Amino acid sequence: MKRSKKYFTTIGSSMAVMLYTAQGAFAEVGTDIYDGTTSASTINTAMDTILKIVGGIGASVFALAFMVIGLFLAFGSLNPQKTSVLWKAFFCCGGAAFVFFMAYALPAMIKGMAQ
Repeated sequence: MKRSKKYFTTIGSSMAVMLYTAQGAFAEVGTDIYDGTTSASTINTAMDTILKIVGGIGASVFALAFMVIGLFLAFGSLNPQKTSVLWKAFFCCGGAAFVFFMAYALPAMIKGMAQ
């Protein structure tokens, strides 16, 4: 118990330092980076395009893998050893699809919150 308490205290303090540093780094960033009049709009547009392409492809691939593994689990007559591997893959592919979908949707959400 003592060891895990020390571990969680260390992780918590590290996260607090990271959040404080990130807040200081982004404190001076205004909402003007999201309008189309600044020179940062070209960087913003390129970043949006890259995130949409990578997020869309990744979400599509992992969602397809999630569905295929689900079909194997539903209709396959597998022994218990293979089933446990498939369940792990099923949940990992679902999580990865969620992460890539959030990468696809995140830029639009941040723009909406900033304006």
